[in-house]
Amino acid sequence: MDSTGKTAAGQGNHRNGYYPKRVDSNYGPVDVTVPRDRNGSFLPTMVPKGSRRLTDVDDMIISLYAGGMTVRDIQHHMITSMGVDISHETISAITDAVLDEVMIWQNRQLDESLTGDLPRCTTHQSP
Repeated sequence: MDSTGKTAAGQGNHRNGYYPKRVDSNYGPVDVTVPRDRNGSFLPTMVPKGSRRLTDVDDMIISLYAGGMTVRDIQHHMITSMGVDISHETISAITDAVLDEVMIWQNRQLDESLTGDLPRCTTHQSP
């Protein structure tokens, strides 16, 4: 049956597994799995065909991590919303690369104008 016959019979394009791809990122190499289809017409958006450099995904992962999402939450978000399957190990490697900077920022000395005369909470007991 030729391709027009398959389409007419409802046997058009279908998913045909995944293929691994290693791309460079700001935080080292990242292994991703890219879906493919029988016709070869699938065009990945997060990791375009022929792309060897991945910076937007790195920035997105760090942004999600900074927003309080866990590594597993980020993994779930990436696969459900973006269709990008990134292992939790890879996400951890990306977040670990900036962890020292995050700790320094979290433990920085605040400016006196930010910590000055803040109202204090007091408790009152009823008589």
